[in-house]
Amino acid sequence: RVKGPNGVAHASHFYRGGRKATVKLTTRMGYSLEGTPEHRVWVRNPDGSEGWKRLGEVSEGDVVAIERRIDLWGDETKVDTSPAEGVRDARKRYKLPRKLDEDLAYMLGLLVGDGTLTYRNSVYLCTGDSFIAEEFKRIVRKLFGYEVKCKANGVDYFITSRQIRVFLENLGLGYVRAHEKYVPKSVMRAPKHIVKAFLQGLFDTDGFVENRYGNVRLSTSSPRLAKEVQLLLLNLGIIASLHVKKTSARPSYRLSIDGEDAIAFHRTVGFRLPRKRKRMDLASDKRMPNVGGIPYLEGVLKEVQRRIVAVKDKPVALKRNKSVNSIFYTYIPNGRNISYDKLDELITYCRQNGIDCPELEALSSRRYFYDRVAKVEQGKAEVYDLSVPGDHAYVADGFVSHNSTFVRQVGIIVLMAQMGSFVPAKYAHIGIVDRIFTRVGASDNLPAGESTFLVEMHEAANILHNATPKSLVLLDEVGRGTSTFDGLSLAWAIVEYLHNESKVRARTLFATHYHELTELERFLPRVRNYNMAVREDRDGVAFLHKVVPGGCDHSYGIHVARLAGLPQKVIARAEEVLSNLEAQELDPLRTMRGRKRRSRRVAEVQMDLFRDVQEPPILKELRELNPYEMTPMQALQKIEEWWRRWGDGNVSPGRVKGDDSTRRIEPR
Repeated sequence: RVKGPNGVAHASHFYRGGRKATVKLTTRMGYSLEGTPEHRVWVRNPDGSEGWKRLGEVSEGDVVAIERRIDLWGDETKVDTSPAEGVRDARKRYKLPRKLDEDLAYMLGLLVGDGTLTYRNSVYLCTGDSFIAEEFKRIVRKLFGYEVKCKANGVDYFITSRQIRVFLENLGLGYVRAHEKYVPKSVMRAPKHIVKAFLQGLFDTDGFVENRYGNVRLSTSSPRLAKEVQLLLLNLGIIASLHVKKTSARPSYRLSIDGEDAIAFHRTVGFRLPRKRKRMDLASDKRMPNVGGIPYLEGVLKEVQRRIVAVKDKPVALKRNKSVNSIFYTYIPNGRNISYDKLDELITYCRQNGIDCPELEALSSRRYFYDRVAKVEQGKAEVYDLSVPGDHAYVADGFVSHNSTFVRQVGIIVLMAQMGSFVPAKYAHIGIVDRIFTRVGASDNLPAGESTFLVEMHEAANILHNATPKSLVLLDEVGRGTSTFDGLSLAWAIVEYLHNESKVRARTLFATHYHELTELERFLPRVRNYNMAVREDRDGVAFLHKVVPGGCDHSYGIHVARLAGLPQKVIARAEEVLSNLEAQELDPLRTMRGRKRRSRRVAEVQMDLFRDVQEPPILKELRELNPYEMTPMQALQKIEEWWRRWGDGNVSPGRVKGDDSTRRIEPR
């Protein structure tokens, strides 16, 4: 699942691209994004417009959009206790929780904050705060039935149990030093209330609240932990700036939450520690007024002001609304960015006076956080990509990002060429097209009673009826949403129609996972097969994002599922079922197929669409025979009977057709 502009979406494909050249952006507030130069992000331009821009074209000073309302969480709370239960050298057995609850998450936060995690058989929590110490002891007693001990120094509280340590490791609490710490994997996959409990534990230990304004800070020596916490806060709608402080030892990473975001933190996450919780009332949204403002809005604001002035006898005069009036006579002259609160006040004023301001309403509904790029770095890294059907946009590390596929890319390039525009290619040979038809993505029209498959068929019908030899047709995965044989048959027939029909014969890109369609290249002279290159090795597959000639003989669905993080048991079972199905001797439950099932040849993995539809009658009789119950003479008589029925009856039994020699058939 990913967050897109229109809410939560599901990625249809996931790709591993291998090691490639990358561009890494770091913003003024410390947010970062790394991707290939072709990867696109949403930017706000100096003229007030917004649009996609490739990472390779982004420069320092550009303003990028960051989604502050992601609110996308996992749903895993079940805990696998088998690794801890399988510990053999444990001196004593303790009860183990089978569910990740808020207390266990809070305890993980305490240990990530002030815990010592490097020991094989124990964990330490170092704290001089009596409330934190008592909470730690209470939770451990409740969850494990273990009585926490304290060293003589009065600040080191420890759990000594190999079994409990393995349990915590399985939750994602690794054997790491302070500068290597990170958010446990179990927390990353957990629901919202579990993540908030973890953050409470972390901020109770490593966080603090300013006495004057109630702003919140978190300090850590781990860059990974700082980055992951920043993204968790962003998922909660809280902007936190990340800055690095150089020290004589290791760098220190500080997250700062100010103004209205500090208020949001106190209300959404908060603290368990009473002395920190008391400072909630100190937080004020009047601090840091320019954080979260909207840049490059002067032109739009002046246009809205012109509309306001043009309306006579307004119900509410502009000069009487000092807050809105200050936008035009204080903010704009002084070059200040207005906040979303100020923007909402202006929208309300416009509505009261019947003034249209759709551009302001669009900004308010998206509510992006705009941040300026502070640094652009070139590098190399393992890259991954995913495809999101529909609008193809998603949120990555908070940045509003975009994916593109080969078929869509061709359509855009052809469209640009028709406009007389330059195209992003070293060389391109593109003819004139009268129309571009697309059947890409998946959507339905349920209010009208139309399923995804029916909508796709409507779109395909429109293409087949209206395409001409001058058209460009882009078809993606035609035939999904129905049975495999129905879908394959329709896809096959559509390709033949586009190729053979004289009034159509359109230039077509047809993307499919039906490998059987590659056979068409042998029979249709204008069909050419291409596939996305894949490198296979012992570690799996790498999707190279390169189009090469030839067909692809199998899919990589199970490899993609492994990359996406499906449990290993599911992957192993899927491989077993696939092996059985490909052998075509067993069904997925490993039972012999019955005689009434469709007959298939064992050697085939992919079905042959060119086999005879009518099965020879002799095969039916062969299946009904048991050769072990026949005498040699009965077998010879049966063969002679078949020969007389389906052979040439004019040839004498001792003669072989086409051979002058006489052969005697004698039993063994």
